[in-house]
Amino acid sequence: MINLKVLENRLYYVVGLARSGLATLQALESAGIKSYAYDDSMDSEKFNFSNLIEWCAPKDIPWKKIDALVLSPGIPHMFPKPHKAADLAHQNNVPIVCDVDLLAQAHDKNFYIGVTGTNGKSTTTALINHFLPNFLMAGNNGTPVLSLDVPQSNSAFLLELSSYQLERVPHLECDIAVFLNIQEDHIDRHGDLKNYVLSKKNIILPKGIAQTIVIGVNTPETLSIFNEVKIDIAKKVVAISTKKVLDKGVSILDGTLFEDGVK
Repeated sequence: MINLKVLENRLYYVVGLARSGLATLQALESAGIKSYAYDDSMDSEKFNFSNLIEWCAPKDIPWKKIDALVLSPGIPHMFPKPHKAADLAHQNNVPIVCDVDLLAQAHDKNFYIGVTGTNGKSTTTALINHFLPNFLMAGNNGTPVLSLDVPQSNSAFLLELSSYQLERVPHLECDIAVFLNIQEDHIDRHGDLKNYVLSKKNIILPKGIAQTIVIGVNTPETLSIFNEVKIDIAKKVVAISTKKVLDKGVSILDGTLFEDGVK
């Protein structure tokens, strides 16, 4: 389990107690961190944690004392309608994060590879892990990030990241970002394609911060993002395509690999 001891002086409200939410509470409890918890579909009598974790409905939370709402990725905080906990967090200026952000805060010196895209991110993440088996793999593939074994100081993480997670990770800085593609998806959750793209773009660090970006240019949205970030001299940006041979970048056509236009 991930060690969150560095966060011990903070107070969290964890809402949504499926896999990632339960793993979050277990990690907080293991670190001796007092927290509140809630789930719409669970009765408080069935909640089985130590007295460090207190069951509490959103209306009863002391919001002014809360450092962050840790909201399950599947629960909306904006569209189509914010969960009542998210609504109250907005009203009280409480940040809304997910479990991945707690990992990033607690282990900010570790190396991170993040993989996102509308299609192919699970396959790509698994393939990367095949070549880099020492990386700790978790995220949208079904393994909660906080359930991983406590890393050594030099451990590295390989994270599959959905748009739901990427809109709640203000502290995550991926050393390598793999951005595969964008197609219209999850519009009910994000409101429109623009917001969906903006959530995915959170895998790319702000201008001027060093990062390696591997980005597919087969879709118009990712091609636009590539053209936007390639001028940032702090970043190494590698284009990939399966539709044409790129003069600069990596291409695969009919089973043949090209690098900068050369087989």
